[in-house]
Amino acid sequence: MNTLNDVFCTRVPNAVRRCNAAVYGLALPAISSAGAATAGTTGDGYRSANASPWCSQVDMQGANTAAWVTTPHTCAAATAAGYVSSCDPNGCGAFALTAAGSTSYGAGIGYLINTLLPFSVSVSFRTDTAGALSSIQTVLS
Repeated sequence: MNTLNDVFCTRVPNAVRRCNAAVYGLALPAISSAGAATAGTTGDGYRSANASPWCSQVDMQGANTAAWVTTPHTCAAATAAGYVSSCDPNGCGAFALTAAGSTSYGAGIGYLINTLLPFSVSVSFRTDTAGALSSIQTVLS
């Protein structure tokens, strides 16, 4: 098993309920079915996992003061030209709040992760011996 780690410090005190502070990674640029790089919606090749042509995407942080989620978006295998025909727009994330218990994450001193203060995030992308992604582990501290 191989692991690629990404560690960052984050703050989310201004991202209250119904708001989202996001950190995500994309495979850019989006490639058209003809195999050409596309300008995307912003002119820089950006297309999310929610629109064609798709880019592979993992949301390492979807957070506010009340909840945290890391969401991988599975995509169809890319063609030899790099075109991805579809991605799962909803992803398959796990909420930290429900995964670790009701006092694990929130605003205030009663929470293990007090979202009113900066905290560290470690995201590990684990691969199998063939190099395919096998799991993503997110640790908040």
